[in-house]
Amino acid sequence: MLGIMRCNHLITGRAFKNTLKCKYCGSEHVIRHGRRTTVRGHVQIYLCRSCSRTFSTSPVPYLNTDPAILLKGISLYNQGFSLKEVSDMLEKIFGRKVPRNTIHYWTVRYRDLFPYVDTRKGSPDRLPLIARSYGDRTFSLHRTKVLALHERFRTVTLHLFSVYRKFEPRIVDMNLIRYMGRNKLPRDGEFIEDTVESRILGMASLYSESDPLREVLINDIHSICRNLPIFYNDSEGREYHRFIDLVQVRDDRIGLLNLGKGDLSLLEENALAFSSLTGIPPDRISMGYLNEKGLYLMTITPVREKGKNPPKNN
Repeated sequence: MLGIMRCNHLITGRAFKNTLKCKYCGSEHVIRHGRRTTVRGHVQIYLCRSCSRTFSTSPVPYLNTDPAILLKGISLYNQGFSLKEVSDMLEKIFGRKVPRNTIHYWTVRYRDLFPYVDTRKGSPDRLPLIARSYGDRTFSLHRTKVLALHERFRTVTLHLFSVYRKFEPRIVDMNLIRYMGRNKLPRDGEFIEDTVESRILGMASLYSESDPLREVLINDIHSICRNLPIFYNDSEGREYHRFIDLVQVRDDRIGLLNLGKGDLSLLEENALAFSSLTGIPPDRISMGYLNEKGLYLMTITPVREKGKNPPKNN
């Protein structure tokens, strides 16, 4: 079923820090510096005493249009609809006419927030999301991004399409997974603030009724699927499954993310299971959490250990 990986794993990471930092220099010496009035109400402004620059924690502090309309418009455009089609659909949804040139301006003005627009322009794909339901969750796959990764991550793309087509699921031996990660060492990782994913998540959570993760999957260039099920077999032979909220690809690494905070041991088990299912070495997998403030990432480093054998299955 699974290849035996005769090693433990060093899981590195660290706790979240909620200290407010300057967007420009990273200093924690910031103070409140008035408020700005926008169509959404008042936005708190902060002043950095180190570099004397002002900033806001809002994902789009200078936005003068309804964020829900902006997010929906960019999402529709990134799903392959033309500017005219997006304009017509926004009018039906919100009852407001948005000119095509305004939508085009959004794709240029907010390309840092929605980086997938550049890829969309070069290779448009009509409705790239494909989905299947697993219980109360919807597994969604971004076909265009996944196919573009096929040469580098062939086993990953095959596994994701297998899940989409509902082939007989591969069951992971939980006893083996827990053996592989049995020695947990002190965690020391990285929290990356104000990422593209966190800003899209913040907009979707605050200003849109749609599924926030769906918006991240459509508009973030690194995200390739959401709600990926992992099927397990426990010591008593019972089958169950968990979900990885978001799967990403960054250069030569796979990222497995869950929303908010949770049990780190579950992240570890899911990462080791994903490694066994796809053949991606554990040291090429990052795992962590995504929230509206940023990304918390941990890495897995194999630690070879001699003289210890995995548990035998009954």
